[in-house]
Amino acid sequence: MQIHVDKTTVTILKKNRYIGQKVDEAFLARLPKGVDPCGENGEFHTFCYRGPIFKKHIPFHKGRTIGRSYPDPKGGAPVPYWFCDLVPDSN
Repeated sequence: MQIHVDKTTVTILKKNRYIGQKVDEAFLARLPKGVDPCGENGEFHTFCYRGPIFKKHIPFHKGRTIGRSYPDPKGGAPVPYWFCDLVPDSN
C-alpha cells in the first residue's frame, strides 16, 4: 500500500519540509526522535491513494502549499501549521 502525507492537513512537527512526501522507509528514517511513525499524536495526516483494497488508484497532483499560524491552546506563541491541497486529476 502506498500512502502520501496528506496535503490538506497539518504536516509533521508543523514544518513544511515534510509536506507532500511519500511515506516510505526513507521517510520514516528521517523522522525526528519522538515523532510517532504512524502520526498517532497528530504530527501528520495521510492520504491513501493506492492499495490492494482499491479497484484503481486515485489520481491526483499537489496543489498550493500554504502556512498558517493558530493560537497555542496553552497560551504560548502562535503555532505554525502547513497545508497543501490535493487536486484530483481529470479522467
